[in-house]
Formats: sequence, C-alpha cells, structure tokens
Amino acid sequence: MVVASPTPVCSDRIQDIELPVIDLSGERSKMSSLIVKACEEYGFFKVINHGVPLDVIAKLEQESISFFSKSLSEKEKAGPAIPFGYGCKNIGFNGDLGEVEYLLLNTNPHSIAQRSKTISNDPRRFSSAVCGYIEAVRGVACELLDLMAEGLWVPDTSVFSKLIMDVDSDSIFRLNHYPPLPLSPSPPPPPPSMEDYNNNKDKSSNKPKVGFGEHSDPQILTILRSNDVPGLQISLNNGLWVPVPPDPTAFCVNVGDVLQAMTNGRFVSVRHKALSNSYKSRLSMAYFAAPPLHARISVPVDMVSPLRPCLYRPFTWAEFKKAAYSLRLGDSRLDLFRIQQQTDQDQDLA
Repeated sequence: MVVASPTPVCSDRIQDIELPVIDLSGERSKMSSLIVKACEEYGFFKVINHGVPLDVIAKLEQESISFFSKSLSEKEKAGPAIPFGYGCKNIGFNGDLGEVEYLLLNTNPHSIAQRSKTISNDPRRFSSAVCGYIEAVRGVACELLDLMAEGLWVPDTSVFSKLIMDVDSDSIFRLNHYPPLPLSPSPPPPPPSMEDYNNNKDKSSNKPKVGFGEHSDPQILTILRSNDVPGLQISLNNGLWVPVPPDPTAFCVNVGDVLQAMTNGRFVSVRHKALSNSYKSRLSMAYFAAPPLHARISVPVDMVSPLRPCLYRPFTWAEFKKAAYSLRLGDSRLDLFRIQQQTDQDQDLA
C-alpha cells in the first residue's frame, strides 16, 4: 500500500546543509542570478511558488498510488520497461538493481494514451492526469532554462528551452515507488526514538537499502516532485552526501549531463541517489527534459574563450543517449566526450 508519512532515513557520511530554494514569484533578475549560482555550486535547487496547480499534482499522485497498490501480476501487464512501461528492481539494461518499482513513459500524448490501456482501469483518466502534469512541469522547465540563459548572459535566451519545446523532444517521464524495507525478523525492533532520528540512526538496520543508486541524469534538466517521505540525497565534491528534506509543495530541480556540456562545465550535473525508507513508502514523479535525437549539442560561442576553452566536443543527443545506455548507472558519460580525452586517445594511436 502506498502511503505518505515522513520517516527519517540514515546514510553514511552525510552533511546537513541549507540547499538553495528559489521563489519563482520573485524579481526576475534576482531569480536568474540565484539559479545560476545554485547550478554552479550544487547542480541542484528547489523551486517554490512554481504555478503548477495543486489539483494537477494531486490527480497524478492519486493515479500513481492506485497503480502501485495493485498486485504484482496486475502491474506486470504494463511491462516490461523496454524501455517504456512497468519495471521492478531492474534499472536499465546493464545489471543495475534497486529497491524500486516504476513506470517509465514517453511524454508524447499519443504514446501515453496507448500505454495507459495496460496501466489503468480508466485509461482516459490516467492519460489525462499524466499529460496535464507533464504540460505543467514542462512550462516550469522552460521558464527555468530561460532564466539560466539570461543569468549566463547568452544572447539567445531560448538556446536551452527550445530543445525541449521541439515537437520531436525525447523527454521522458518516470513514476517511482520505493516500498518500505521488509520487516525485520521477529521480534521486531522498537521504533527509533527522536534521539535516534536526530543522530541519523535507525534501529531496524545499520543502513537503509539503496532504492536508486548513485548516478547523474543524462538529459538537460530534471524536475522532481515527491511525497513527504525522505530518501533523496545529492553528492557534493567533497564526497559527502546531502539529504534533501521532502517538501510536497516544492519541485526539486537538477542539472543533467547535457546542460553541463552546453554550459561548458559551468553548471554541475549533480550525482544523486534515493534510499528506501524503513517504515513508509516513497513516491516520486520525475520529468526528464531532453532534446530531439537529432539535436546537435554544443557550447554557445559566447561561453567559450581563451581562458575557458571548450571542454566537450559537439555531439547529438542520439549519440550521447547511446553511450548512456551502454554504461552502468553510476558511470560517467560526459568523460567520453571531453576534448582532452579525445586528444589523449589520438596521442595513444600516434
């Protein structure tokens, strides 16, 4: 059963810091500056007052709860996720596993309508809920990408957003459900005390299981919304993990690999993971904004200078996506496209 009550989780080597929160009802130039700073320092920020109606979010959450509450045999009728549909524990095609079940969908309305027939007893209602949510968060993503371009002083402020507004955009949408950990052998351990919570300890186990392992997102931008159960953590350069407190009223936004490449490394494609909760299930909705397969990804000329030469060779999204699918979840894909690496390879062949 999918529920939505908060319970802290623990993690090794974590650090509690105040993560950036951007109020999208604020003054535009200030928002732009704050977003650029957050993308450079963390590759991550939260947005509030984002304008997505609460009923749009609530409808999709209810549809998600209804689906993940079905029996496994019923859910498997919507799978396997090759690449779209229902998946359980298997992540990708290279042996990565996690304590997660999910629905992966193409954001094309026709594709969603067809897939809904195997997902819901009321396909039209499910399709409407998903499409309404995607349309709303895509608008937020475009606004954020335009603000980023403005903050970077790129003359064409639509340089990022037009890639995801293209009719052939390869954006995808994912619904994740992280079930509670299996109950411990009898007799069950007592619930953690508040002191244990404050010390990031959980008496039921030494550490929580990994729901979705460490990785960066290959696309341009990710917009994530979750229920009020914790689990998301982002990685800092010093190797420490920062837990992201849940806030169902906010969206979590993180930079993807393509945006790191297009900003010539100024923005950081943040590595992150999701931990399972010992007592409650976690539900998240992730919109992955991506360009068309044929789109050529390169750094705007205004972001290249003798002092900051181009870090990545141009590539198409299809080329990058193929590389991403060929690697394990935690592997670095951008390293394959660094110009320095290409130079080193040429020297090895000489």
